[in-house]
Amino acid sequence: MTTRMTRFWTTSLALAVAAAVPLAAQGRVAGVVYDSLRTRAPLAGARVVLDGTALEAVTDQRGRFSIVDVPAGTHLITFFHPLLDSLQFSAPAYRIPVGPSGMSDVRLAVPSFGTLSRYLCGSALDSTRTILFGTVRSAEDRQPIAGATSEVRWFEFGLGGGARLQRVDRMVSDTSDASGSFLLCGVPNDIEISFRFVSGGQATGPLDLDLGSTPVAFLEPLISLRDSAAALRTDSEESLQLIADTVDASVPVLPGSADLLVQVQDRSGRPVRGATVGLRGTPYFATTDTSGLARLRGIAAGSHTVAVRAIGKAPLSEVVHLVPSQENRATLRMPTVEALLPEVRVSGLKPDALMESIERRKRAGNGLVLDAKKIEASGGGSNALYAVPSLVMQRNTFLGGKGLPFFRSGNGMPCTPVILVDGIPRARIDAWELDNLMKQAHHVEIYSRSMLIPAELVAMNACGAIAIWIQ
Repeated sequence: MTTRMTRFWTTSLALAVAAAVPLAAQGRVAGVVYDSLRTRAPLAGARVVLDGTALEAVTDQRGRFSIVDVPAGTHLITFFHPLLDSLQFSAPAYRIPVGPSGMSDVRLAVPSFGTLSRYLCGSALDSTRTILFGTVRSAEDRQPIAGATSEVRWFEFGLGGGARLQRVDRMVSDTSDASGSFLLCGVPNDIEISFRFVSGGQATGPLDLDLGSTPVAFLEPLISLRDSAAALRTDSEESLQLIADTVDASVPVLPGSADLLVQVQDRSGRPVRGATVGLRGTPYFATTDTSGLARLRGIAAGSHTVAVRAIGKAPLSEVVHLVPSQENRATLRMPTVEALLPEVRVSGLKPDALMESIERRKRAGNGLVLDAKKIEASGGGSNALYAVPSLVMQRNTFLGGKGLPFFRSGNGMPCTPVILVDGIPRARIDAWELDNLMKQAHHVEIYSRSMLIPAELVAMNACGAIAIWIQ
């Protein structure tokens, strides 16, 4: 990686110093530095330097800079910024003329995404891919961690032999260098991705990112090298124990060294009461109080994904970075979901469009429909799924004994159904989240095979579907 990320431009700044002129012949250099990579806006905090002199300036919040008392002549000007330092990447240098008692107006810019992509990744990436880079650091002292590994895995569907649709697995990976820097080229930005960083048996939590078509993204993950709760476990999400027909008791987990206080607000800044706040890949979750606050105690230090769910709000996930031995704080703002219902023609009493559609699917007999009474009678929450004959509940002892549903595929192996909440497919749901959603549900529909899923609920999935209705 170090060879790949050596400096792009060897500017030879020291060889281009203009001839000396009398001190009285001095001018001024002013301008702006623009970030064409991440924010596509003026770049604050860039250090602008004139080679061959001790003159420099730092850009303000509007990306502006001004250097005075510049000797007249031709100079090379460039700039430095942590954004480029983390990539070991230099901004180009430009020749500028400076007249005596005059001013030179300069426009500087971070290299374009196309330039950066060709240099770092060897190709011009398309609009559905992102360059993800940054520095892996220790949660204890923020020092860089060398040798930390990460893999981003996903799959795509394409046409195979005989023009048949087939699944293609993809993966990009990297290992941080001596400065802790990592680079992941070609990360998909049109789907939510989930991955983690690992170093010496210690790991971050699952990091869920929705890159949203941005061409370049920066991440500075923290790994706790001392917190025993941050140890990478062989019984993580990839290693599940099968249990069926019984509800297992909660299994204790190792306490961590960090606490987290989450303030949940709506877009206008008002507190959201009754929202469920949980940590991905752990059994930890809490419900916000009247002030919109939820506390998670004794969790592993390092980087994690916090997921928030609330009725009438769009689901929200955000990566947080937790340091040990203190209460970390995060404020999350949830957008409101604007429900779009199909047009309903009223004749006599006004029908409930959703209930009519559920009843219609129930009469078709392709799946099983549970109402709130049946869910409660089966033990409440996700416990009700243990009684479904076509379904296997798999649990992970580390995740606190709650289970996630799987169907049997054609080869007898468990496969993951798509889970829809109020008609919207969820990319990922943890066991605590599923249990909480089903406690709020008035109906749950279960379809054990893809061919049985109704057209209005269908999604690209090899298994069946579970539709949870809350609103």
